[in-house]
Amino acid sequence: MHPHHSGYGNSGPAVLYLIWSRGWDGDRLLEVHPGACFCSGHHNLWEVHRLSVFVKSFKDREQVSRVPGLTLGEAQQAWKNAAHPALQNRHKDLAWMVAHEILPVRAVMHSRGMAKTSICPRPGCSSPETVRHLLWECGAARDLWAATGPLYQRNLPAGGAQMSYHLAIHGVGRGATDMEKEDFTALWLTLNAIKDAIWVTRNLLVAKGVTVPLHRAKHIASSTLEGYRAPTLGRGGRGHTRRVPAATVPGRP
Repeated sequence: MHPHHSGYGNSGPAVLYLIWSRGWDGDRLLEVHPGACFCSGHHNLWEVHRLSVFVKSFKDREQVSRVPGLTLGEAQQAWKNAAHPALQNRHKDLAWMVAHEILPVRAVMHSRGMAKTSICPRPGCSSPETVRHLLWECGAARDLWAATGPLYQRNLPAGGAQMSYHLAIHGVGRGATDMEKEDFTALWLTLNAIKDAIWVTRNLLVAKGVTVPLHRAKHIASSTLEGYRAPTLGRGGRGHTRRVPAATVPGRP
């Protein structure tokens, strides 16, 4: 299917267009352009070739687009969260593709004839690598969510929001709408840093055969949170906020 016919084209991250236009599967893309794995600090394919993901007209349309498993009201909030001004552009891209369920995991690419298998690349895992599996159900994901619990649990209000798939992935769920704006921002940045670490370590495994141990994956997430504290935000794909909540600082109450 051509990207323009399926709604991806210029509306989404350009790397997805390159996958379709050149006939590459996800693994091939990473072999040729390993930088596409969102490795921080590099001008990678997602940044160098990116087209405007959140142009105004497209954002207006996305606010009413359905997200699997969410009510229309929750979907509207999910799209707002995906375009959250505090997020780095690469995290906006990730959130956008996750909400559309078009992140180039093996199940997605296999369904389009662009991957040889749909099975998760993690050793010992025999489940199809769907977006949900990658970020929530896979043993590697579960281990990282457990290990990084102290990073996000302090941002959850007592007796309020409870960690769930939709809260972790889309920023919606029980109690989330009642959170103060700054508290939610701190939580949302933390959750996206963890999802980024899952995606980065997965791609390092696929592209280079590198298995990242749990403690290193946790360090990647923590380092991403530190990156959000950079004094110059709003340029170079880092976001648009001038101040990031102190609660995003690893180890700080």
